[in-house]
Amino acid sequence: MNELEEKCAALIDAVREAGKRFLLPLLNKARSTTKADGSLVTEADLAVNAFLCDRLRQRWPQVAVLSEETTGQAQLQALSHAGSGLWCIDPLDGTSNFSYGAPYFAVSVAYIVGHALKAAVVYDPVRDEMFHAVSAGGAWCNGSRLEPAAVPDTPHEAIACIDFKRLPGTLGSSLLAKPGYSSQRNFGACALELCWLAAGRFHVYLHGGMKLWDYAAGALVLSEAGGMLSDLDGHSLTRVPDRLTTSVVAGTTPALYRQWYEYIAGASS
Repeated sequence: MNELEEKCAALIDAVREAGKRFLLPLLNKARSTTKADGSLVTEADLAVNAFLCDRLRQRWPQVAVLSEETTGQAQLQALSHAGSGLWCIDPLDGTSNFSYGAPYFAVSVAYIVGHALKAAVVYDPVRDEMFHAVSAGGAWCNGSRLEPAAVPDTPHEAIACIDFKRLPGTLGSSLLAKPGYSSQRNFGACALELCWLAAGRFHVYLHGGMKLWDYAAGALVLSEAGGMLSDLDGHSLTRVPDRLTTSVVAGTTPALYRQWYEYIAGASS
């Protein structure tokens, strides 16, 4: 087992324990408060965050930790370590779902070094689905390799996952007026949505603005499963940018991604 595989195996154990120990018992029961940005945080977010940060720092004290549940200043300071080594944690991806009892949420952790995504784990405790990936080592769900299945030839035949709320300008209106997809979904947990895209449960994806901890782990799972993703400007997201927020355009295959990206570019103009 090489270093990355060792890190991923340790992540799997820690993330599974966190999901079962802190999330499932508190589903639809956790006390919540509203953060300065208007988003929810629950006692479950904080418990998982404390558990994972402690576990990772004990085993790899030299690796910086970037978490959703820290201050903006601390997040930017941690991001500066993306070259030398960084854990990126979303202790509860889909907090609003969790808070109101909707069973679509996950724990998400990525390992970044050299500004590249190297290892990732996304765990859905409701379905007991553990997605993980290692750079150049493939993507997996519960021990079965994720590989491109039969996918539509064009986005017009595809199921799309789109978050309309954060789309820029008239793009959202254009997509609604002239849909370039067969059917549309939005589940409210970014990392898990990208893993479902990797598993072929839908085919194209669009989000106007998410944080690094929202997409980092899911991005590696998707790319290692044969998918492709970028921001709205076409910059690949398998290399971590020097910013915390980005748009995301993705497809289950490079061919489908390119067609989807071209369609979105046309709808944006």
